[in-house]
Amino acid sequence: MTRKFCLWLLIAFFAGAGSAAAGDPRYAFAHGQASVAVPTGVTIEQSATLPPNNELLKAVRNGRRILGIYAGNYPDIKSLAKLPATKETIGGYSALTYHPSDEHGRSRQTIVEFRDDGFPSVIHFFYSGVTDEEAGIADKMIESLQSKSASAAQK
Repeated sequence: MTRKFCLWLLIAFFAGAGSAAAGDPRYAFAHGQASVAVPTGVTIEQSATLPPNNELLKAVRNGRRILGIYAGNYPDIKSLAKLPATKETIGGYSALTYHPSDEHGRSRQTIVEFRDDGFPSVIHFFYSGVTDEEAGIADKMIESLQSKSASAAQK
């Protein structure tokens, strides 16, 4: 291969790395209500064993956790009560996003409320101490959240 072609190949490969795109594979949560896109170079790993229909996961890129994800009925969010929140809609569901201060990098906590069948009732996305690039990838994953009904409608 020529040097020019190798350089082009590397640029093409890395240009798409880390962005949640429409063609990315999706991780479907155990409860079956929703999924998120998993960008190239990111893996989803189980962080802890929880009761059925509850999940504690981490999105890992280059050996670092860039996003934590809890799906269940009992998120630990008491520390967020005094922080200002932004209301938004993610994946067709009501969400609150908090940006706690973090001297070691970017941080975000987003609580998405599900009310389809009552269990689980929440998906809690969180990250802290991540770089701007990692936060951008995590944010795109959060924003890629789709309900099962939205995913089915796209097929």
